[in-house]
Amino acid sequence: MTSHTDGAVMAKAIERNDLDCVQMAMNPARALQFEELALPAAKKKDLGVILMKVTSQEKLVGTGPSRTDMPSLLRYALSLPVSTVVIGMPKREFIVENIATARGFAPLSEQEMDRVRKAVAPQQAAIASFFSDHVDA
Repeated sequence: MTSHTDGAVMAKAIERNDLDCVQMAMNPARALQFEELALPAAKKKDLGVILMKVTSQEKLVGTGPSRTDMPSLLRYALSLPVSTVVIGMPKREFIVENIATARGFAPLSEQEMDRVRKAVAPQQAAIASFFSDHVDA
């Protein structure tokens, strides 16, 4: 089962259905409550968890307000109790940087995770709106 839009609905579906694995759109902006609701429900049932949209299609990547660097977003995703992370890489330089981050991976501390969340928190409403009618091409 997969979802882009509502962590609460996904959590209920996980609780009510016999599943092996789920895929959810989750990132540190914490839009749509996947991290707070769907991820704990999946872990409670010992499901495989695949993360997608960890950069919100690069809307969280960059310098300036409400953005952070790609390694922080990738490390954030990999620090969660998940099975794997799907990362979009529309630019060649992302591939090189993501490989380097994965090879040198060290989980973020809770304080570091909070720092990343705070950096992108102002994007929460925009990300929720984006995914409410998002269609992957």
